[in-house]
Amino acid sequence: MKKSNYTIVLFLMTVLVVSAQQTGSIKGGIKNKFGEILPNITCTLEGTSKGGISDQEGIFLFERVPFGAYVLVFQHLNYSSIRKKIILSENEPILNLNITMFTKAFDLQLVEITGRELISYRDQSSFDTTKTATKIIDIPQSLSIVTKEVLSDQESFIQGDIAKNLSGVNSVSFYDAFTFRGFELSSETRSLINGLHTVGFFGSQPLLVNIERVEVIKGFDSALYGDANPGGTMNSVTKKPLSEERKSVSFTTGSYSTKRVSLDFTESLSESKLFLYRLNLGYENSDDFRNLQENKSYVIASCFSFLPDKNMRVNVELVWTKQEGELDRGLLIDGAFGPNPVFDLSSAPTSLAINKVNDFYMNKYDYINASLSQKITHNITFNTSYLHFNWEEDLQEYRTANGFARNNSFDEFINNKVALRPDLRQRELSSYNITPYFLFNDISTCKLKHKILIGYDYVQQKEEAGGSQLSADGYRLINGGIGSFVFEDQADFDANSGDFLFENDGVPVPNVPHFNLDAPVYELADLTDYNFNKAFNFPVTKYFPRGIYVLGSNE
Repeated sequence: MKKSNYTIVLFLMTVLVVSAQQTGSIKGGIKNKFGEILPNITCTLEGTSKGGISDQEGIFLFERVPFGAYVLVFQHLNYSSIRKKIILSENEPILNLNITMFTKAFDLQLVEITGRELISYRDQSSFDTTKTATKIIDIPQSLSIVTKEVLSDQESFIQGDIAKNLSGVNSVSFYDAFTFRGFELSSETRSLINGLHTVGFFGSQPLLVNIERVEVIKGFDSALYGDANPGGTMNSVTKKPLSEERKSVSFTTGSYSTKRVSLDFTESLSESKLFLYRLNLGYENSDDFRNLQENKSYVIASCFSFLPDKNMRVNVELVWTKQEGELDRGLLIDGAFGPNPVFDLSSAPTSLAINKVNDFYMNKYDYINASLSQKITHNITFNTSYLHFNWEEDLQEYRTANGFARNNSFDEFINNKVALRPDLRQRELSSYNITPYFLFNDISTCKLKHKILIGYDYVQQKEEAGGSQLSADGYRLINGGIGSFVFEDQADFDANSGDFLFENDGVPVPNVPHFNLDAPVYELADLTDYNFNKAFNFPVTKYFPRGIYVLGSNE
């Protein structure tokens, strides 16, 4: 019996020894070509479930690897992948490897069809300053770029968050208004999306959930964009699909009941990577330190790329955005109007606003953007981009009538009461921009190499029929009409003030009740109580600049 026990123990020890002798380990360090340690490199043993990343010392380790032949793969977005064949055997059960990785050389796309894989605060090229992919060092304009890494690390969610990263650029209001070198990018100035013109509109700052980077071209650049601001032009570059699968979900909460959600999904729809997609979703719901100010924003952005072969690349993008809130016209100041105005910024709390509870401002826009790049020969490429942009506005607001309440005098005001003007406005604008061009690469003359671009740019902006605005202001007349209660002098006042209705205290009766700065009341307003005495119809207009351009560079 004892002999049998010894036999069993001896057999188990033999099995363990044999098993231990059938496995080995792989370890090593990863550096770049300058000998600098590379952490966070993805290391996988192809054909197995073993994988991991290099530590802060650039060290990786695989233990208990069965003997055999393997392929060790090292990957990182900023470095070219390495595939190294290895063999573990009884003669060499432990492998010590020194891996050197080289910076990935990103091929410049002529038209931006797929997304930017590089992870860096610095961008290497721009597609929109010269109509084709150009290294920033070769661009003659003054160009500033805020990359997706900066947007992510700073938790930038709306367009106004980027101004602090750009010299000479300032945000001048709660809205999407900026100054470039002192010149304001107003609502009449068209900004750019992927280098193409949108409509000039006024509204809340758009969300950045589908924005890859923001480029600001400073200075006068009419040679490139025709009707651009002399101080500069802002171009938003949207996110494009990536060939590898990535998914991101972000939740944010903060002061003033701020809630934000963003989703970013991208991958290939087929193993051959002919079809790529990217989907971005965004939502924001936030209040403000100002009374009755809130904002809700929604973004749905889908993008598809089709890469049938190495010579043809197609991208189609569809984006829908809706913003709901109220317009904030700023802080009112007691005594800031009249013959002896006093500008005391502390005369009213910063939370004071004159809106009514049922005020609203809704602006909605959607666009479709398509791009095509077709290589004809080894040095001739045809490219074209198209953008159809549509914007709608629906407004109901109470704002100042640009003055304080009138007293029973031709030149006196009641400085603690503000004259109000309710506005109703609906409007729609649309634009079309198409820019086809041919690019001739590496055209040689003598010792020079030329890059020549010949293209056509067509832009059309249209004010759609039906745009109109109604306003109510002034003071009530005895005959039921409305007057302005503005007089040139005392004689004019004595002759014409009798046409107006007056309160018991002798002040004229307003068309819209005044807002009392000393005792503000926030309530629902009944618009049927007012006489909308001013109407304006936006004329149906078309704006369509066009031009042929030739750009060239020499090496």
